[in-house]
Amino acid sequence: MKMLITFGINTTGGMDDEDFGIYITNTLIPLFQDSEYASRKRSIFKVNSCPDHINVKLLVSLWLLGFYLYLGAQTPQQQTFE
Repeated sequence: MKMLITFGINTTGGMDDEDFGIYITNTLIPLFQDSEYASRKRSIFKVNSCPDHINVKLLVSLWLLGFYLYLGAQTPQQQTFE
């Protein structure tokens, strides 16, 4: 039986928009239980900028829960430009 080194990775080697949305809602949002769409209760998630992270449904649902998705640099070489 051939075993893969990693599990749950798509053909491009990263997360697609569906996997990214599941990761955000199941892993990161429970860590910030006091966030809400009110003044001084919002949280920001900074992620690398790739086309799969610009999902309008995910952005709107996060915004209504009090979260902002900030798209940072795409590769480590671009870190100095932020």
